[in-house]
Amino acid sequence: MPLVICCDLDLPDGSGMDFLDEVRVADKELPFILVSCHDKENYEQEAKHRIFENKEIELILCDVELPDGTAIELFHVLRRVAGMFQMKSLSVRLLPFFILTENSDLATEYEYRHEGVNDYITAPVNIPELIRRVLFFVE
Repeated sequence: MPLVICCDLDLPDGSGMDFLDEVRVADKELPFILVSCHDKENYEQEAKHRIFENKEIELILCDVELPDGTAIELFHVLRRVAGMFQMKSLSVRLLPFFILTENSDLATEYEYRHEGVNDYITAPVNIPELIRRVLFFVE
């Protein structure tokens, strides 16, 4: 059995989200990381559904720059939408939000931490340290 699955959203034979559904049938607890470098339009609706309707997402790991904006804009949208719809689950409003980037500008890191992101990690990444930080927020 794998300890964790890391999967792209775009697979040769389907969607990573479909694969996630298959994995959840077999094992509801296995950590599953979805990643992508695609524009958000391809997956925006399904991702919003999974974030706001389901409780499968435990942490968001995001670069500072996104194809359609910045991570801080996404962070504020998630918090605002959760508040507007008064999500019953506090987990959506308090969903850990990490920045993982090669941007090591201290002013940018300060801005993100001041705005409330949970962690700001710069490349090169120490994988054991990244795992330790993630586990701190999801366990």
